[in-house]
Order: sequence, then C-alpha cells, then structure tokens
Amino acid sequence: MTQVSKHGLFIDPNALLETDSNEEILKAEATLDAFLQGPGPFVRSTMPYWQAVQIWTSAVVARARSLGPVVPDTNGMEQWLNTVTPLLIVGEPRAGTSLLRNLLDGHPQITALPGEGLYITHLRPKYRTLPGDSYIWALAGEWAFKAVNVAEIPTCWLLGRSDAAQSPYVEFVRRIVGSSQLIANHADNGRDSIWPGAAWAWRQVSGGTAPLPKYWLDRSPGLQSRLGDADRILRNWKTVQVLRSPDAAVRSLMQAHRDYGQYRMPWLRTVVRQRRAFLDAAEWQERAPARFRTVRYEQLVAAPDETMAELLAFLEIDPSPAVSRPTVSGRDVSPNTSFPVQPGRTNKLREHEETLPLALRLLLAVVVDPVARPFVAGP
Repeated sequence: MTQVSKHGLFIDPNALLETDSNEEILKAEATLDAFLQGPGPFVRSTMPYWQAVQIWTSAVVARARSLGPVVPDTNGMEQWLNTVTPLLIVGEPRAGTSLLRNLLDGHPQITALPGEGLYITHLRPKYRTLPGDSYIWALAGEWAFKAVNVAEIPTCWLLGRSDAAQSPYVEFVRRIVGSSQLIANHADNGRDSIWPGAAWAWRQVSGGTAPLPKYWLDRSPGLQSRLGDADRILRNWKTVQVLRSPDAAVRSLMQAHRDYGQYRMPWLRTVVRQRRAFLDAAEWQERAPARFRTVRYEQLVAAPDETMAELLAFLEIDPSPAVSRPTVSGRDVSPNTSFPVQPGRTNKLREHEETLPLALRLLLAVVVDPVARPFVAGP
C-alpha cells in the first residue's frame, strides 16, 4: 500500500483506487499548498507534511491510471532518443549543483527536469520490488511531485494548479508512463526507460516546442559515485560535477541541517563522502575527458560569465544571456548560495558562518584536502 515515513513516501499503484474526477486531487492540493507556503524549510521535514504529500501524489497517480497513459509518436520518440543527449549535473550536497542547474535552466538548447532526479541513487532502489507497470506509475508520481516541491520558488507548483476539468500533474504522469512504455518496447533498457521518458514528458507539459533541444538535464547530487550505472543505462551522456572547497561545503551542509531542525550531523560519513567525491572526479576526468567536466563552485560565483562560457564551449552549445540568470522553468529563483542575485531578489539563506569543530576540521585536512587540492586550489 501507499506508505509514509520520516524518509518520505512509498507509492504502490496497485493499492490505489482509480477515480473518475479530480475532486480528491483538489482537496489534497489545498492541504499540501498550506504546507508549501508555511514558514521555513523545517515544515517540510515533519510527518504531517509527508502525509499531505502522500495523499496528493496518490490522488494524482490514481486519476492518471484511470485515464491511461499518453503514448507518443514512435518516430518522434526515436528522434528524441537519437538527438537529445542526457546532461547530468552531479556533486555532493551543498556543492552548488542547484546553482549550476538553475543557470542552465533557461538555455534554449536545454530541457531541464525540475528538482533532484536521484533516479539511480534513490528512486530505483526504493521501488525495485514493484513489478513492471507498477514501477513506472510509482516513479511517475515521484516526478510529478518534483514539479511541485521547488524550494527556490515561493509559489511552487511549476505547472500551475489543478482544477475540476484537468490537472497538469496528471497529464505529466500519463506522459511519463506512455513514453516509458514506448521506449522500453524499442530500446534495451527495460525499466530504466523511465529516466529519458520523464525528460520527454517534462518537455511536453512544460511548453517545449520545436526544434528539439540538444540536451535534457537531470540534477542528481551524489550520482558521481554511480556514473557507471548511468553509463550502462543511457545511450550517450555528458556530466558536469560541481566541486566546492571541503571546509565551505561542510559548513554549508551544517547550516542546512540546522535549517531543517537537525542539529546532529554524521561527521565521519560526511568526511568520507567529501573524499570520495574528489576521487570520483579524478577517475571520470581520466576515463571520459570528452564527456566529463568539473566546475569549481568558488570560480562559478567569483567569475560566472567566464565559467559559464567555458562550460557552454564544452557542451558545444551557443552562448546565451539566459545562463547569467538562475531560473527554474523560466521563473527567477532566490538562490541559496552567495551567487549575485537579480535586482529585487534576495538570497534565501544567509552566508554560512558556522564554525567547524576542531576535530572535524582536522579530519577534513587529513582525509579530504590532499585529494581535493588539485581541484580547488588556486585563485
């Protein structure tokens, strides 16, 4: 059945009753919106919030199943798979992956999925026990919620609100499932067809028009340690890993924990993950230099124009003024970094003034700094 816990939700589509109206969606949407507009990020870590998420997502998936999948044209999907390259933005939490994703969001040659994809690292393991179609419907529901819970945009709801006649989130789910089923029937990636299928569906419901983009973008913090899996799933790909000074990244992470009401942070695991991130970067820089690039967070903030110009050259796409302005689906965002903001906007979080405990600073200096130095040293 559909469950909820402190770790989020778990959707079992077989436990949902199909419905012939949007009534349940509208009631659930009103309840969920009250949480999304609530004060501070702490609200989004409570059980009542996740219960509201579960009820809304279940209602959306149930309605979508009752209407059935929307299957795209075969020729159009083949063109999408053969023409549009996956672009993966990876890095440790608080390294700056959100900032880079949002700077690329408005480029006309990129279709950027909302939120954190986390397909390989979280979603695929979470739903691995569900059979065929149930797996696809469940993940489609997760992606629908990613289009709602957008921390950088106060109003959230990227596709607008549902009404009695239709819900854009139901249509998103139907297109994810339809495209995934079509890809699975014509490609050798089975259940993993959900990943490129979600990207195609997002372009359809978010207003994408011809010509096709050069890339579809997925931001998945932590995926750098599982790029081998991505390499086996995707026909082709490019990856950009954002790297940040270990000391600054951990201070920022500590502040983020506090903002969510979590006052204890696992030091050892944090240090190990920081070290592994730099080792992963070194490995893939050597293994796939034409498809893998690192971006230094400090350089992105200090010299954004030059850094983005170099990145666009690596991606072989045209320069665009859009990459100087962080957005999500074309909407200005309040960055949670020290990146310069647009007039009239403010940074969501203050500068990170946390002082790391001495033992943690020593751990970083001994364990992480030697492998990080080639990437973060310099002006």
